[in-house]
Amino acid sequence: TTSVPSFAGVRRAAVAVCGYSADQLRSAYGLTSADTGAGETIALIEDGSPRDMSQTLTDYAAANGLPAPAATQFQEDQLGDDSGCENAFGVEEQLDSEAAYAMAPGANQLMIDGDSCDQAMEGIQPLFDALDEVLGGDGSAPMASIVSNSWGLMGGEQDPPVYAQTVHAIDLRAAAEGVGMYFAAGDNPGIAVPAS
Repeated sequence: TTSVPSFAGVRRAAVAVCGYSADQLRSAYGLTSADTGAGETIALIEDGSPRDMSQTLTDYAAANGLPAPAATQFQEDQLGDDSGCENAFGVEEQLDSEAAYAMAPGANQLMIDGDSCDQAMEGIQPLFDALDEVLGGDGSAPMASIVSNSWGLMGGEQDPPVYAQTVHAIDLRAAAEGVGMYFAAGDNPGIAVPAS
């Protein structure tokens, strides 16, 4: 970027990494303006509920030259009551929604917020509950055709085997119901469970 005033005769300098724009993300995957995701529902599995998500998504769309989301495009389903608990992942939930909107601005989003107060299975139970909510749907069909899981088990292969076994059982059910399950690879080196 150009800096003013210059320093030691230098007027251009690198700045902090600011992430990819929606156009850059779409271009990396070869998406065109016809690729909107219209008719699809993306479920975003989260641990706790973010603040002002609809407004955040609207602001993101405006900043990235995307159409504003329709009022019906973003829905949120809060499981349990996490009002008395700290949500350590509020920013990540916003990132998940924004990234999904960048790639599929015509798709509906359904954010399923697990109860962050529920610490069963080291806090993983709320995520399993959220996945079950999506797959259970209305009793005859799942709530979404695509499920985005931006989480991984921090202990990886060292976690109790029942954690990976539970995800495996959920994934088999999803496959049988025609639901695509997508998991983050993890923030640490290697591929985290359940992505592995």
